[in-house]
Amino acid sequence: MIGILPGLDDLHQTRGGSGRLDAGRVEQLDGLGMVWSHQDVAFEEGLAAARAWAAVHGHLLPPATAVWDGYPVGTWAKN
Repeated sequence: MIGILPGLDDLHQTRGGSGRLDAGRVEQLDGLGMVWSHQDVAFEEGLAAARAWAAVHGHLLPPATAVWDGYPVGTWAKN
């Protein structure tokens, strides 16, 4: 996944259609893997760790201190 591009912070407000980018450009950026939100990135990282944990353990009930591949999956699951 491509990270948030420096200098393009104003694009975060444009995705909903109220900004300066037309739908075609938004679609092109989405096709490149544009990340529109730091929160989305954090959620996706947590979700990937949770999926991996669940695949190995057969459930998604990790202890609060559980870490999967360096990610605090236990904390993520509690939140």
